[in-house]
Amino acid sequence: MDLLCGPTNRRSTARAPAVWVFLLLKLVFTAHGPIHGLEPGVYVALLSHSGSRGMGAAVCDHYSKIAFGQFPDLPSELKRLAWLSLDSAEGQEYWAAMELMGCYAAANHALIHRHIAENLGARVLSSTIKPVR
Repeated sequence: MDLLCGPTNRRSTARAPAVWVFLLLKLVFTAHGPIHGLEPGVYVALLSHSGSRGMGAAVCDHYSKIAFGQFPDLPSELKRLAWLSLDSAEGQEYWAAMELMGCYAAANHALIHRHIAENLGARVLSSTIKPVR
């Protein structure tokens, strides 16, 4: 069996412990033309979304509170519009931390796909990661 792996940004309605997970195993995927180095043919495809398992939300929450503090005069209904300048140390820290969360999520996807492929006895022919930006 051949397996095509790659995550997607689709949302899930199923909740696993402390993580949103979306997995789609498409039993028949037909490539009518070359795709990511694959020849036309019929394949099995796996798509997943699991995010950064809550850590990204914690990072966002931490830096959001810093941003809220920089705009104390904003009405409470507008506090969510506060921001951090990328020219500030806090803005640079936030950007670097969220980039790290993206790397963590990508590594999580790689592990999910590797374990599934190993348990199916499948050979991964192509893997694509779509960064969230």
